[in-house]
Amino acid sequence: MPARRVFAAVALLVDSGRRPRRSLLAPRRPGGIVPGVLRTPSRGIMPADPAPPGGWRRWQQPRRPPQPLPGLPLVVAFLLLRAAVGLHPHSGEGTPPMYGDFEAHRHWMELTAALPPRDWYTAGPANDLGYWGLDYPPLMAWASRAAAPLVAAADGAAMAPGRASRGYESPAARAAMRAVALGADALAVLPPLLAAPRLLRGHPRGALWAGWALGAAVAACPAAVLVDHGHYQFNGVPTGLLLAALVAWEVGGDGAAAAAGARSVVADAAGAAALTAAVAFKQTTAVWGPPAAALLLSRVVARARGGGTTGAAAAAAYAVAVAGAVVAVLVAACWPWLVGGRPTLAGLAARLVPVDRGLYEDKVANLWCVLSVVVKAQRLASRRTLLGVAAAASAAAAAPFVAAVAVAVAGSAGGGRHGAPPRHPPGTVGAVMSAATAGCAAGAFLCGYQVHEKHILQVLAPLAVLAPAAPRVVATASALAAFTLYPLLHREGLATAYAGVQAVHAVVFGRHLWAGALAPAAAVHAATAAGVVSVPGAPDAAALLFAGIGCVGVLALYVWLLGGVAVAVGWWAPRRPCVRRALDIVGVAGGEDGRGGRGKEGNDVGRPAGPWAGVVRGSSSGSSGEGFPAGKGEAPPSHRGGGRRRRSPQP
Repeated sequence: MPARRVFAAVALLVDSGRRPRRSLLAPRRPGGIVPGVLRTPSRGIMPADPAPPGGWRRWQQPRRPPQPLPGLPLVVAFLLLRAAVGLHPHSGEGTPPMYGDFEAHRHWMELTAALPPRDWYTAGPANDLGYWGLDYPPLMAWASRAAAPLVAAADGAAMAPGRASRGYESPAARAAMRAVALGADALAVLPPLLAAPRLLRGHPRGALWAGWALGAAVAACPAAVLVDHGHYQFNGVPTGLLLAALVAWEVGGDGAAAAAGARSVVADAAGAAALTAAVAFKQTTAVWGPPAAALLLSRVVARARGGGTTGAAAAAAYAVAVAGAVVAVLVAACWPWLVGGRPTLAGLAARLVPVDRGLYEDKVANLWCVLSVVVKAQRLASRRTLLGVAAAASAAAAAPFVAAVAVAVAGSAGGGRHGAPPRHPPGTVGAVMSAATAGCAAGAFLCGYQVHEKHILQVLAPLAVLAPAAPRVVATASALAAFTLYPLLHREGLATAYAGVQAVHAVVFGRHLWAGALAPAAAVHAATAAGVVSVPGAPDAAALLFAGIGCVGVLALYVWLLGGVAVAVGWWAPRRPCVRRALDIVGVAGGEDGRGGRGKEGNDVGRPAGPWAGVVRGSSSGSSGEGFPAGKGEAPPSHRGGGRRRRSPQP
């Protein structure tokens, strides 16, 4: 053996003896120019979790403070991905007589431009409700009217009133319609998405990680991109409004002391107005309402408990401001029908609540559709009975999440006897609120009445906020949600776009995708491509297989969200650290890689909390993202930068 190899081997042994031992389960050392990004290309381009404070070889390069999410790369990737999907076919392309959702939105633009608002929802000589009658709320109708001149400028024949423009699909009209959808997404989603990472500076993994996680979850969500820019809808608008509402409510504060100022009242009122606008744009987003109502009512109660006449006055002023914002949005959107009297309001309500369509449409991944293989519920009970059962089941599924929001607000207020600190770390309310909104949407998707497969987007919109704390769950759920839409997308010629967007999603999230959960979906894709999924006399066997796997995935997501809020608000304290980390939606346990330690009392060691921790606001907990007060037996926060974190022994 050459002498130089011997010397190299000896030097390697000596050097390895000086370094601290590293577990095989420990995170990889960050490499490259950008801190926290894995060197291996196959691991994805999404940043890896930052190394623990005082990580290995600190002397090699100085640790830079976390930087906010770069806006330009996100905007470019956001627009390019959606524009690329827009080059593929749209819903109902070249399939008369009804065509598809693309034609529905074109017809609504034509209709709202040609008729006065009072006639938009009522049948008449110029409004045939049997041909894509307007059945979205007034804010969507106003948006259609605003977009009509833009499409008419590109091709005036596309907005010709009457039957002449039905099914009109010229290249110029298609390009204009795609541009309208892209512009709506950019205007509604990008502002709150770019503003949200600024509120994540106190996240345990840093603003860079939190910003990239949230940005990737929203910008590269396969189901949202394919439905809005392939199939053709405008779900990005309510998604952006919901994200804006969550940001505003987190700025509003968690407790009574923090929420006493005028700034917090304005923020909460703005959040209520944003969510009301989302419901006024698409009525199915009303499933987001129960957690929001619990949050705002709990904050009214928190102010009323402030003491004496001052607390009651503050609660009354807060309630008036929030209710006034909600009423103002509804009146502004529905003014022509309000002044039109009872007949116009009745026509509007009849179009917005289509109870005559049945329990579900197509092969949707919910319980009613999957159980129909064994029990045909629509044959056993009347429509009214099924409506009541579905409503009761959806309310029961939402109840624990609504209660969790109220408990989170009460536990984050602090104060009480002897100035006791809050029971929950900062950021708990924001994490619980996001999880509760997603949980209510998942429960309504599984048990609700008149559920369509595209309603899965209402689950993904609030779930994206949990991406900084649980990237594996969010990334896997997004991929599985697109899988449930595959029969619809394949029927509309979007299989290639589906494959491309799923590939982009996999590259962006890399190792954060849970391969075990996606293996059944991959097997079904392989089986359908090989033509082995075929049952004589059952042409929908393949679609039911997609729905069945998707239903199991949504049900598992619902259970995870329920466990997450139970742990966050203190209803459940898992003894196993792996379970505690798996259900961590706040981020105090160090996320999925378990970087955080725990003290003897079960509190988290000097770590700020979850996706919304470190908000720049006054807080009754006395924290600005610098960490939750340490409990008995915990290391002080000042020790966070000195080498590896050590865990205290469990009780």
